[in-house]
Amino acid sequence: MEAEQPLPPQQKLRERIVFAVDIGPDGAAKMGPLSSRLLAARQLIKKFIQLKSWMSTSHEYAILTFSATTFWHCEFGKQPDELYRIVDEISLSDHEVTYFDMQSLFEAMQEIDFFRQNKFCAFDSLYVVSLWLYIRAPLSPPIVPYRGQASIFTALTYQHDKVADDNKVQDVFDFLNEIDEEKGYCLETRLFKRMNKFMILLLAHGQQRAPHQPAEAFLL
Repeated sequence: MEAEQPLPPQQKLRERIVFAVDIGPDGAAKMGPLSSRLLAARQLIKKFIQLKSWMSTSHEYAILTFSATTFWHCEFGKQPDELYRIVDEISLSDHEVTYFDMQSLFEAMQEIDFFRQNKFCAFDSLYVVSLWLYIRAPLSPPIVPYRGQASIFTALTYQHDKVADDNKVQDVFDFLNEIDEEKGYCLETRLFKRMNKFMILLLAHGQQRAPHQPAEAFLL
């Protein structure tokens, strides 16, 4: 898949969109005056599905959740009302989390036959997008470094604490930014308003978004 090859605006490709949602304990931290990070993520996922479904009813959505490892929360579906209910069921893990096995996330996605076929190209009738909502801040970067797959457009949003001596926010961001350097986005913030803008940006097909700009050396 050539990231630099533009997609003709008149061509609407059906997308399979996988939300990968962090359910570690940091999801309880505040993001905005009335919301935790996880509640903000749930709200924005539902808004994303609503707006994307208005664009085309052919898109499909699935949800993965991860804490120490990754689990399927919902396989692919198209009905917004049912998806909203499932999104509202996402809850934080009750277990203490000290690491994240990122390999498990990609292995979960590889269970789908479409990923195994690896026949995607710029003008296929199906395009796979993986949107990560990564929340944790104090932990070290995920174990098992893993590069993005050629057949999947990966975009990451990183909700984090203020950078401090007692957390590893910068290290985690640097790691996440390397996952899909060529065509993926790595978007970070502590503010709900910016997260809202990020999700609106990600509504666009991966090949119709502005080229990815290399990240700055430090978090904003």
